[in-house]
Amino acid sequence: MPVPPTVTDTYNDKNNHSTDDSCPRCSARDFFTEQKGQHLGKFCRGCGKWMRWIPQGHTIEIMPFGRYSGTAIKNLPGDYLTWLLENVALKGGLLKALSQEFERRGDTAL
Repeated sequence: MPVPPTVTDTYNDKNNHSTDDSCPRCSARDFFTEQKGQHLGKFCRGCGKWMRWIPQGHTIEIMPFGRYSGTAIKNLPGDYLTWLLENVALKGGLLKALSQEFERRGDTAL
């Protein structure tokens, strides 16, 4: 009878990610990504287990919070877009996406 792998055989202790890129719960090798707020997660397609957060270099297209949560950034009302940029401490991909939309509309000065 084969000996089951030990934790150190299947995990990298430094970041707790599977070293063989398979799900530690069900051993599946099929994954999908899903947006969770401002984060992009890698999940196992077999059991749904969260695997890790994926670094993002992409532009956020959907407003992740607030009154217009779930609304496409291109469809946000102009006054709300201006309010966000003036009053909310934004950073990263969301700041970039909102700023680009503001400039696309021709509103270059706050």
